Amino acid sequence: MKKKLFVLTALSGLLLTGCKITLFGRTFTFFEKKNVINEKIVVPTGAPAVAMAAFALTDNFETVTDPSTIVPMMASGQVDVAVLPTNVGATAITVKQVPFKILCTITFGNFYIASTGHDDNGVMDENDYIVSFQKGAVPDKIFHYVHGNDFDNALHYVSSAQEAAKCLKTGKNLSDESKEVDYVLLAEPALTNVLKTTPTARLYEDLQSKYKEKSNGLILPQASVFVKNSLDEKKVKEGIYGVLHETVNQMINDTTVMTTLMNKVDNPEAVFGTNPEIAAEVTKNGNKMGLGCQLASNIKDDINNFLKIFGVNELTDENIA
Repeated sequence: MKKKLFVLTALSGLLLTGCKITLFGRTFTFFEKKNVINEKIVVPTGAPAVAMAAFALTDNFETVTDPSTIVPMMASGQVDVAVLPTNVGATAITVKQVPFKILCTITFGNFYIASTGHDDNGVMDENDYIVSFQKGAVPDKIFHYVHGNDFDNALHYVSSAQEAAKCLKTGKNLSDESKEVDYVLLAEPALTNVLKTTPTARLYEDLQSKYKEKSNGLILPQASVFVKNSLDEKKVKEGIYGVLHETVNQMINDTTVMTTLMNKVDNPEAVFGTNPEIAAEVTKNGNKMGLGCQLASNIKDDINNFLKIFGVNELTDENIA
């Protein structure tokens, strides 16, 4: 069998040394932890961090649990490459005028509705008790894009995805007098974590599929990579995007690449916000974190449809790297 090589071109000091990893007779050349990329990269934990796993091997990679801290870092010049919910990043560059452009989208939706098993008829309706999180943010907006306002009286918001996961696991909303819960909006890989240990819970609806139906075939560009305007174009396209495109697709096709990369850092669960084995399981089971890598210039219509949901102005060619 031919060996598959990741050949990462030395662009302006981007790649000074490589780390070879052999998996099942194939050799992959990735970044080493030093002298690789000087640019500061900041990424939210969860699926976006997993997508950026190759860059976690560089010195200037940082993950944050609160994505709202990233835009101020962009505005103050503390970061060169940022991953954000696409609507948040687009607002930053079109309204707040931070000097960045959108490069590519790396996650395409990881939202699902799960049943606790309490609903007698097994069909979500306006009389059920539905738990959601992040009111007015991406999960909530996607739910309403798909379902409209039909379930507004049934929706009950908790403070975080972690609290939503507890509601699915226990079947109760402890923050609302322990009321019995019928359905929970949750993201992967948190959903798989609960389903593995909660026999009464089950997957009810894939919001990505419903979104695609509603939008006449458009994809859900959930989180994207934004790059500083001043970065060298060749480095951005052939270096950052080139590495991302190769490694994300390899991780989807062979999850041993994913676990190997994630386990190259100390305390990967803290860095990525998920256990490497769980991330691999979710990816192997239908790529439920929605990993991928597509240039923004190739999916401009998909992105602009997504932005309309949030009342964000369409991106122009000047906003795209």
